[in-house]
Amino acid sequence: VKTQLLANDETKGSAMKVETKDNVVYLSGTVASSAEKAKAIKVAKETKGVNHVDAKKLKVSSKLSLDAKASTRTQ
Repeated sequence: VKTQLLANDETKGSAMKVETKDNVVYLSGTVASSAEKAKAIKVAKETKGVNHVDAKKLKVSSKLSLDAKASTRTQ
């Protein structure tokens, strides 16, 4: 699952922790937006062998989101 998330352009730059136990993926840490969180959950759910994704501890940081927007504007 971690490999899938790192390979995805929408989720590869996040500070996300991925743990797997008994075909359940636990996502925790911080992402920059709600869209990034949703994409991480989707990627994890679509990974072969995953029965459930628990993202209760995956938070959206407004600071990360603002930093990403500022970076996009300066490019």
